[in-house]
Amino acid sequence: MCRLSADGATLEFSTFLGGASTDEAAEVAFDPKGNLVLVGRTGSTDFPTTPGAFQDASAAPAAFVTVLEQDGSGVITSTLLGGSEGAHALGVDVDAAGRILVGGITLSEDFPTTPGAYSQRSAGNRDAFLACLDPSLQSLDFSTYFGGSYWDEIRDVAFERAGTVVVMGMSGFPGIPTTPGAFDTVSSSLEEPFVARFSGDGSRLLMSTFIGGSQLSPPAAMVAESSGAVVVAGKTASPNFPTTPGAYQEDDLSPGSDLFVSRLSPEGDRLFYSTYMGGPGFDSTGVIGKSLAIDEQGAAVVAGGTNDAAFPATPGAFQEHKAPTGSDGFIARLTLLPVGVEAYGVSTPGCDGALTIGVTAMPQAGVPFAITCTDAPANSSSGYLVLAAGALEVPHVVAGANLWVDLSRRHIIVPVSSNALGWCEATLDYPAEVLGAGTAFAAQFLWRDPCVSGRWSASNALTLQVQR
Repeated sequence: MCRLSADGATLEFSTFLGGASTDEAAEVAFDPKGNLVLVGRTGSTDFPTTPGAFQDASAAPAAFVTVLEQDGSGVITSTLLGGSEGAHALGVDVDAAGRILVGGITLSEDFPTTPGAYSQRSAGNRDAFLACLDPSLQSLDFSTYFGGSYWDEIRDVAFERAGTVVVMGMSGFPGIPTTPGAFDTVSSSLEEPFVARFSGDGSRLLMSTFIGGSQLSPPAAMVAESSGAVVVAGKTASPNFPTTPGAYQEDDLSPGSDLFVSRLSPEGDRLFYSTYMGGPGFDSTGVIGKSLAIDEQGAAVVAGGTNDAAFPATPGAFQEHKAPTGSDGFIARLTLLPVGVEAYGVSTPGCDGALTIGVTAMPQAGVPFAITCTDAPANSSSGYLVLAAGALEVPHVVAGANLWVDLSRRHIIVPVSSNALGWCEATLDYPAEVLGAGTAFAAQFLWRDPCVSGRWSASNALTLQVQR
C-alpha cells in the first residue's frame, strides 16, 4: 500500500501488509476519519488481526478487512472473513457512520451469515457474498450469500443515499436470482455482468438484473450515482451486447473483446445509455480494480488497456497512436449522451453540489424520451425545466443561478418535481408534428434553493436535435 502526493512528486508513505504466505489487496476506500480501509484475500495464517476482531484465524485462504492509519503508520483494526473453504473480498465501501460494506466470492458452505439475511445458505459451488461490518470490525451488521447454482461473484459495492446498498458482479449460467420487471432477467453466458440492490439491512433483494450478451462479458468497475442510476464498465466478447440508439459505438467491431460502458436506470428496468468502445483488435478495462469515475458533467472516465492500433484516440491527445508492439493503457471520457445531445455550460450548485442534466434516450421524432436531473433539492416541487429555441454562450444570471438557455427566443417553462434522492425525470411526449426530425432546442433545470433564501440553483444545460 502506498500514497503519493497530489502532484505525484512525493511518496508520502509505502508499507507492506501481510504475513508469511500470499496476500493480495483488491480495493481501498476511506472511512469518515480519512483512514484507509483495505480488502482482499490472504493465505497467511499469521495475517495481522487485532484483539476482539470478528474473526482472528482461518485454516483456509480468507478475505480480510483492514483499517490503516491515514499515514500508513499502523493497523487500527483488522479481521479475517471466511469459512472452511476460503473467501476473497473484491469490493469495499464505507458509509458516514464508518460501517464497512464488503463484497466478494466464497467457496464455503459455512461462510458466516446473519439471522434474517437474504440468504443464509450457499446456492452453488462458488457464491457471491455481501457483508456489512461495524467500524470496529468486531461484529457483522449483516452478511448474506447471493448466487445461483453454478458460480457468482460480487466485484464492487456501494452504500446508496436511500439507505440501500447496490452491488455489481459477474454470474455464471444459469445465474443469480433476478427481479420482475428488470432489464434482463435471463442469463445467456458463463460470465455475465449483473447489478443488484438490497435493503440496507441485507434482508431483501429489491432489484436484480443482468446486462450482457451471449458471450463472456466480465465487468470491471461500477459507480453508483446519487439518483440510484448505476454505471458499469468492463469488457465484452459478445456481438450482441445490448447498446442504445445513438450511442458512441452501437455495433461490435472486434473479433476479440471491446470495452463496454452501460448506464442503468435507478429502477433497473432500462438502459439509459450503453456502448461498445474499441477497434478491430482486443480492448479491455482492468478486470479487478477501479477503472471508472463519473465527473460533475455526468460523463464517464474509464481506463484500461488495448493492443489494437485502431483503438480510437482524439486529435491533440497526449499519445494519439499505440506503440508498435505490446499493449498500451488508455484513458477515455464518454459523455454518456446519445447522438443529437450535447452538454454545455456549468451547474450553479445547490444543497447537494453540482446538478447534472441528462437524457434517458436519443431524441427521436414522435418517440417519448425524458430529460433528467440529479442532485436537485430532495422532494421539491419548486423546479422548472426550461426549453428554449436558443442557447447562450455567456450565461444570464437570475437569482444567483447561471441561465444558459435563451429566454429571448421562443421558450417553454415546465414545472417539475424531484423525489427523495433529488432525481427528476421529465418526459417529453410531443408528437412528430411538434418535435419533428431536425428540431433543435436547448434545455436546463432551475430549482428554488431551500438552503439559501431567495437563491436558485441550476443544472448545466443541453442542446438537443431531434433525430429521424
